[in-house]
Amino acid sequence: MYEENKRELSINALVDTGAEATIFDSDFVEQMMLPWVKRETRLRLESTNGSILKRSGTVQVKNVEMCMPDARSGKNKTLDLVTEVACLELGYLLILGFDWITAQCDKLRVTTPYGLELKRVL
Repeated sequence: MYEENKRELSINALVDTGAEATIFDSDFVEQMMLPWVKRETRLRLESTNGSILKRSGTVQVKNVEMCMPDARSGKNKTLDLVTEVACLELGYLLILGFDWITAQCDKLRVTTPYGLELKRVL
């Protein structure tokens, strides 16, 4: 969701413990007109093979909320989402990287109930 023209979209995200940054696909950002800001300094984002990700490191998506189920409670939680933007491989709209995982999750559950155990708000 985002404020100016509040919309709800349902997408699948790749939870990638090997990705240092959380990244939205640049084409998706443009098509959905997600709110973005220009970075003060360029960020170097690389793929797993070491090549620079196209259209990366110049803008961030901000003022977006993400609603997702918590594996521990089974309830949906709404979280603020700030991401980098880059040209991702076909089929990936959002990669939740290690930065997001460590900030938002206590556990990644690979047994029933599958999913992410989100950090509790104090």
